[in-house]
Amino acid sequence: MALDFMLSEEQKLVRNSVRSMLQPFLARRQEFRDMAREGKFSEELWQAFAERGLTGCLVPEAYGGN
Repeated sequence: MALDFMLSEEQKLVRNSVRSMLQPFLARRQEFRDMAREGKFSEELWQAFAERGLTGCLVPEAYGGN
C-alpha cells in the first residue's frame, strides 16, 4: 500500500493563507522565536491569526482547538 503525502487542496489553501499572513512578520522571526523560548506569545501575532479564524490551530484539541 502506497502512502500519499501530497497536500489536499484545502491544506494548500490553509498553508498559502498562513504564509501570506506571516509575510509582514518575517523580518521579526527571531524576536518571535526568542519569545517562544521564554514561553511568551505576541499579541500582535495572535491577533493576525484571530483575524483569519486560525486561533484554533494553535490550541491542542484536548482544550478545544482543531
